Amino acid sequence: MATLITEPASTDTPRATPAWLAYGTVLLAVLGAYCIVRALRPQPAFPYDDPYITLHSAQVLHTGFDPNYPGVPALFGVTSAPFCGLVSLLLFVLPPLRALEAACWIGLLFYALGLLRLARVLDLRPHLQVIFLFIGLACAPVPVHWFNGLETSCALAAVTWTLSFASGARFRDALATAFLSGLSACVRPDLLPFAVLVTSFVAWRLLRTPPCPPRAWARALILFLVAAFPVVLCASWYFHQTGSAFPLTGVAKRYFFADDHQPLLHRIADEASQIVLFAGAVGPLILVLPRMFRFALGKTLLAVMALFVAALFVQFPNQFAVNELRYPVVLVPALLWGLGMMLVHADPPQRASVQRLMVASALYATAFLPVCYHFYRGERLFFEVGPRQVTTWCDQNLPPRTPILVHDAGYLAYSSGFRIVDFVGLKTPWAIALNRQYTWPTAGRERARVVAIAAVRSGSRILILNSHWPPVKTLPEELRALGWRVDLLHVDGAFRIYRMTPPPTI
Repeated sequence: MATLITEPASTDTPRATPAWLAYGTVLLAVLGAYCIVRALRPQPAFPYDDPYITLHSAQVLHTGFDPNYPGVPALFGVTSAPFCGLVSLLLFVLPPLRALEAACWIGLLFYALGLLRLARVLDLRPHLQVIFLFIGLACAPVPVHWFNGLETSCALAAVTWTLSFASGARFRDALATAFLSGLSACVRPDLLPFAVLVTSFVAWRLLRTPPCPPRAWARALILFLVAAFPVVLCASWYFHQTGSAFPLTGVAKRYFFADDHQPLLHRIADEASQIVLFAGAVGPLILVLPRMFRFALGKTLLAVMALFVAALFVQFPNQFAVNELRYPVVLVPALLWGLGMMLVHADPPQRASVQRLMVASALYATAFLPVCYHFYRGERLFFEVGPRQVTTWCDQNLPPRTPILVHDAGYLAYSSGFRIVDFVGLKTPWAIALNRQYTWPTAGRERARVVAIAAVRSGSRILILNSHWPPVKTLPEELRALGWRVDLLHVDGAFRIYRMTPPPTI
């Protein structure tokens, strides 16, 4: 067991459960949960369109051929190359939906094991380790993202394992911290500040302790090289595939959403309200934030959180809470680390107060589980039924290889052979430049012009929209204002299929 980087835990801790028994119990619990979920839901389904982008891209990696986006590299539109690669490998032994589901469960398993390791490194008492694990797994909004088809569970695992090694004082712990922090940035590029600051922290700690400074500087340099290793590998893969060393999904979404060109007060109000929503979701656990200032690593993690919030404000001020807090959920392990450190370093009078906070957090998480299930089930059914029916209608009513304009670039590509034009730009690279020219500087007012240009360039006359999504629900009217005829062909729930006819002058 690694020693803490600061003060040791209290000496009255009962004998710890043997490591093999603790980890084995967690492994069996996750496997048991997998069996139960598979029995209750034999056919996997996922709550958003983005998982199907990953699945389609993994299939292209696996087969080397893309019938839907001809000539577009497989990693274009993929935020997490390691997760997509994992799904692609699983396709050798599992059917597509099962492969994506298994990748999520692998992430969940490693997240649970990481929580256990963090609890053991912090030397929590056995019964507190159980509560700690429960909070980590059940704290809202984590349960929504257990198996949402995205890389979220893997990102939670990477952050948690990084913090578990960052809480150790040995050089091999520092090496593991550096490597895992770099891996975190590969799994979720928005964790790059986390990787840089945490690696800088462990390097700074080395420079402040023996041996002599020259050797410490050499070790610090090694840490940065170790952290950079997975990042360089991932960037090289992206560059080989797409010509860019980083995923362009964030760039495409920024230009399409155009939230950062909204009035300043509007942006501040949007982000502030969504931060309050996140605080309400995690509940009492948010109270550890002020006390994290007591610890050197805690200050580093607070800086990470501040940069995370600032980056979202600069680029996506209205997307902090999107998809059930998909982005800030990766900050939950940092709050858990703070809770564990408060418990370890509390004096006897304070320890009871911290334990009450831990129990309150567990009870709050339990109360919110039905809420998490409600949101997960609603989103899953929405994206399970509507897009499947749209695909069925297109198969029955459109000629093969018909070019289709979409903003949800995943499910139709996964489920059909139609040629697809993604006017967001996630899977159609040239659409990024159009949104940068028209949509972004006008705060979305010229979004219809991008769709019109994309229709002319691609020859597509079929448009599919999710009428519940604010950025696109007014597109038919905006296209008509540009002189296009837009006829509704089919309705499936929130999804609308239109035929577009250009004005006579085109």
